Amino acid sequence: VTIKLGDLQQTLRVNARVELPWSGQAKATTLTAGKIESVLVKPGQQVALGQELARVQSLELESLQSELLKTTTEITALTQLIKQREPLVASGGIAGKVLLESKSNFQRKRSQRDIVLHKLQALGVDTAAITGLLQSGVLLHSIPVLAPVAGTIESIDTRPGQLVESTDHLFDIVALSTLYVVGEVLEGDLFQVLPGLSTGMTFTGRSNIKLTGQIEHVRMKMDAARRSWGAVVSVDNRAELLRPGMSGRMAIEVAAVEKAILCPTASLIETEQGSFVLKRESKGKFSRRPVQIGLRSRDMV
Repeated sequence: VTIKLGDLQQTLRVNARVELPWSGQAKATTLTAGKIESVLVKPGQQVALGQELARVQSLELESLQSELLKTTTEITALTQLIKQREPLVASGGIAGKVLLESKSNFQRKRSQRDIVLHKLQALGVDTAAITGLLQSGVLLHSIPVLAPVAGTIESIDTRPGQLVESTDHLFDIVALSTLYVVGEVLEGDLFQVLPGLSTGMTFTGRSNIKLTGQIEHVRMKMDAARRSWGAVVSVDNRAELLRPGMSGRMAIEVAAVEKAILCPTASLIETEQGSFVLKRESKGKFSRRPVQIGLRSRDMV
């Protein structure tokens, strides 16, 4: 083989697996204790941000609505009373103290109403529903459980008629648009792997999928079962070609040189005294030449 100049990359090949990032997982729950009236989705269904997943009947909801209607009626009555008393105070018909008491009651009732409004909004009752309640006087009997993120319903842990608390996790939602591919780097190779290195990824049983990316970070904690550290690459999965749990291989370009002296690995002879190659001086005659080894690939050095 003729020795020549060329470019060489040193590639570390490791097993890899597909994981769901922490940011792609969400749990949905009710904002108040109550009874599940209906479940509106099923596992595997795509949901949008803010979509209704279920409805919950709540005694707290009914109590707050009744209090809101009561304080609103009282505020209306106090407003009329103040309008009636203001001219009487001006003409000396009643004492000013009476008007001040009415205004004080008015302010107190307005504060009570504002607190109730905030509580209702905190339970998930929107402005349109509150306006409708005040206009019609008809109480809402349930509030929605809303999706905190857009994604896919992974599991449902509730049924109609079930009593739930605000601490119960009712729905698990996953967003598959971005996934992690995690390479399993062994301890002896860990020093070579740094954030920013380029990678190529292939997946078992999916030969048509070949992805590239860069290492986002290397996990600080060792995987005790695999005795390895995770090199994490974030990949765009909006086409939903990958699923969490898939396995594959990751090729990490840990080093590269340009215009290096290249020799086939098969031509290299390594001994305890050092490395050398055989140089052909003439036909049938070879001389031993020591060499210094740099980067290695699978077939070149």
